[in-house]
Amino acid sequence: MTDEVISDRAKYYPTNKLILCRLINEKVKPNDPSKHMFDASARQSVVKMGYPINEEALMAGLSVSGKVTGYIKGKALIRLDGSKFTGIMHPNDVEGIDKNLPIEKSMKLGTHYNMKITEYSNEGGKKLIRLSTLSKYFKKFEGVELGFEVDQNAINLWDNYQ
Repeated sequence: MTDEVISDRAKYYPTNKLILCRLINEKVKPNDPSKHMFDASARQSVVKMGYPINEEALMAGLSVSGKVTGYIKGKALIRLDGSKFTGIMHPNDVEGIDKNLPIEKSMKLGTHYNMKITEYSNEGGKKLIRLSTLSKYFKKFEGVELGFEVDQNAINLWDNYQ
């Protein structure tokens, strides 16, 4: 399994292939309450950790980690580990990179960062998650952490599944 985007899911997950996944959500079919549907994820980080960062946990100051998955308007898109959320990070909010280089070279795809959420809003259904690695934000938001238990059994199951 992987955390990467799989473009051809039918090829990657053929019928009758055994996969390891984590159930994320249960829904009752609106027009037939006797039928239940499930959302599941086969992403490695979700199978191992679940989604410890959910909508209620998002807040300015929260320590998060994630990797660069793309770019938009001079900012990097960062997929947050342990969540289904993507934030944005401007090169000026990253310590230790050459800000004179194009963003694609200074913040390469797949680069992993430990960050603080510097701003979070959810206005009209549009989420904004601004991120930074600057030490001033780690000092400003010291002590703002997410408390969750790591499911060690899921990690062991995943490691043995490989």
